[in-house]
Order: sequence, then C-alpha cells, then structure tokens
Amino acid sequence: MCAPVDQVSVAAPLPADEERRLADLYAYEILDTDPEEPFDDIAQLAAEICGTPWARVNFVDEQRQWTKAVVAMDRDDTPREEAFCPHTIVAPGGVMVVEDALADTRFMRNPLVLGDPNIRFYAGSAIRASSGRPLGAVCVLDREPRKLPSDQVESLRALSRLATSQLELRRLLTSERQLVDELRLLDRQKAEFTSVVAHDFRSPLTSVRGYAELLREEAIDTDTALAAIERSSDRLLRLVDDLTGAADDFSFEHVDLGEVARAAAELARPAAQSGDVRFELDLRHTPVQGDPHRLAQALDNLIGNAVKYAPRGTVRVRAHPRGNRGVVEIADTGVGIPEAELPRLFDRFFRASTSRSFSGTGIGLATVKAIADAHGGRIDVESRVGAGTLFRLEIPRSGSGPTGTSPIQEA
Repeated sequence: MCAPVDQVSVAAPLPADEERRLADLYAYEILDTDPEEPFDDIAQLAAEICGTPWARVNFVDEQRQWTKAVVAMDRDDTPREEAFCPHTIVAPGGVMVVEDALADTRFMRNPLVLGDPNIRFYAGSAIRASSGRPLGAVCVLDREPRKLPSDQVESLRALSRLATSQLELRRLLTSERQLVDELRLLDRQKAEFTSVVAHDFRSPLTSVRGYAELLREEAIDTDTALAAIERSSDRLLRLVDDLTGAADDFSFEHVDLGEVARAAAELARPAAQSGDVRFELDLRHTPVQGDPHRLAQALDNLIGNAVKYAPRGTVRVRAHPRGNRGVVEIADTGVGIPEAELPRLFDRFFRASTSRSFSGTGIGLATVKAIADAHGGRIDVESRVGAGTLFRLEIPRSGSGPTGTSPIQEA
C-alpha cells in the first residue's frame, strides 16, 4: 500500500558504484541470517554509549534495509525508500546525524517519523566492506530530538569498524568450515578409493597365490597354473593402467561373455578348492559389445562373491544369448540375502546382514552395477536366506555370431 501524500519519504540517492557495492554485500552472505551474539553486542554497546533507547545494525540491499541486530525494536525489514541507513551509506565520511527528523526535509514526511515508531533522532556510521564500499550502518535512534557529542560520534565510528571486522571474521570462519568440509570429503574419497583398489586387486592376487600353492603341492600341471597366473597378472596390469590413467575408461569391442565368464571362474578356482566349492559351468558362445576388461571385472566380482558366500556348496555359472542381449547367470547355494535388503544391495559400502561373518568392503556389487549401466545393460538379483542367491548380468549383444555351439560342461 502506498503511503499517504503527507507521508512521502525522500529516498536516498544510490551510491555511484551500487552494483559493486551490492556484490560486496552478497559476498558476505550475511543477509537473512539468524541473530549472532557479536552483532547483538555491537548494537547494545551503541545504545549504552550514546544513551539512546534504540540501536540497530542494519544492512542495505537492493530493495530494503535488513536488520541483523537490534535493541528494544523489532528485527524487521524496512523498504529502502523509507529507511534512514540508505542515507548514511552515501553521507560524506559515512556518518549521518539527524537531530530532529521533523525538521529535516528528507524525513519530515517519513511514515516512520509521523507514525510508529515515531523516530525523531537518528545517528549512524557506515559499515564498510574490505573494499571500502558501504554495506549498512550501526545506528542509534530515539523518540526525542537530541544532539550527539563528538566523542559519541567517534564511538559509533569505532563500532561500525568493529562490525566490519566481525563481518571479515565471519567470512573467514565460513571459509574455514568449508575447507574443513572439503578436507573431510577428500578423506572419505581417499578411504573409498583405497577400499576400491584393495577390493579389485584382491581377486587376481588371491588367484596368483592360489595357483602358486597348487604348483608347490604339485596338485596342478605347470602349464595350466602358469596360464592362470599369466591371466591374473594381465588383470593386475590392467588395474594399474586404470589407476595411472594409461587405459581408456571404456573400450567397446566384440566380446564373448562365455569366455570372460570361463576366465573369471578359473581366476576363482583356487579359492573354490580351498572352500570346497563345486563349480558347474554352462558357458555358451555369447557375443556382446563391451569392454573386456570391465566385463571381466564385473564377473570376477560376481563369481568371487558366489564362491566366498557358498563354502562347501555349489556355484553354477551359465552364459547364453537371449534376444538382443547376452546373459550370464551366477547361482550359489550359499547364505542368501534377506528380501528386505535386496533394494540396497548395489549401494556402495552396503553389506547384507548375512554377510557380516565374511570379509568384504561392500564395494564389489556397486562396481558391477556401474559397469552394467555403462554398457546399457542391467544386473538383477534373486535370493532367499539359507537357500542361495542368483545374479543375472545382461549386456547388449554385438551382432549375429554363432549361438548354438556346445556348452562347456564342468564339474
């Protein structure tokens, strides 16, 4: 609602560098914040030093005068054209004293003078940014006309400088908190990175060690063991390339999922023998379009998990084409997963309650899902506690290669 004709304020002129002044003000992120004790103390000191019933710490934005701290008045917004502090920020020397507002042509028709709170006296000193541009003012007010001695004017100046210092300290503390938050985030990312690296390196290293032990015990022929160790070493080198950035993120080519699954099963074979786990493989020629290294990483995780969670049980791995997709299914007779936990199973660091007695980081399945998503595929899971788990990885096919070759059957 517009003020009556006899209550028309004289708006303060805009500072010459108003755009930059506003930018400085917004950079402090002080507007619309909660009360803070240091600013409250500044307002209280201003009232006590100057002997006035009212005092405020105000900031002037584009449309309003906003109050950060106040003594004996409401903490509110005032339209810029009616407020006193917009005049202070353009006053010579940054100080304005109005001894009797009814005798001042700028304020004699101001609704804040003619009506509640009936301001008659005002004195303010500008709060400045580090650039020197005025942002607002520390001010004192009264219902009665009065003069302000020069020592009290200087005290107002000192309090406005203190408000500036508090603004700078507040911005510094905010920056430090942001820095601490960033450092904490980096720590979390470092811990996550370490977990991922440890997880991805564990399978091929375990395979190398397992085949080495089989060689030492003369429980496997040399050529078979060396071929397996060579495959695991290649996997480790690819992981090193990933870490150093020497490998592209994804390199799509024609891949036989059946062969990738066979290699992953061979990688897990020493762990399967150690845990008395029986493999059943049905691996058909299953052409897809994908990154062989990433798909191997996914199947290493799935088959390795199946072996780990099914001690003295059976792991069945089946690869086959279906429609326009290649499918690998890994089923185990292990501990299973509660149905209520299945929706979270692919969340990073989540571990099912039935897996707590087994070592792990909760990284692997999140990695598998990311690889499936990157290929335009999907990963599904079915499980029942005590009966086992089935994972189904589907990847888009890569053309019409042979699909009817005899499966590889292994016990």
